[in-house]
Amino acid sequence: AADPPSPEQSPSSHVPLPPINDLRKLYETSTIGDIHQISTQLDRLIARDAELQPFVEDMQALLKTFQIDRLHQQLKQLLEHAESTSDVQDDNEAPSG
Repeated sequence: AADPPSPEQSPSSHVPLPPINDLRKLYETSTIGDIHQISTQLDRLIARDAELQPFVEDMQALLKTFQIDRLHQQLKQLLEHAESTSDVQDDNEAPSG
């Protein structure tokens, strides 16, 4: 059974989030304000995982209204939260030798 649509969805609600690497790519793209590239990345996410639709729709809503700063801030918060709750270290950051 589908949940009834809620009039307001806060980003802090339990919306499935993309993997941290995807969040990081989106965040970096939002830093330069490339709307087309952000949109392409969001389309790829939803094509790969339909559960990400609420997240993607939130981001697309901000894109459509050109609220890049707000989108950037939201991604930053999500990324910081994901990084703080993740025990996984970056492969790239591994000390060599």
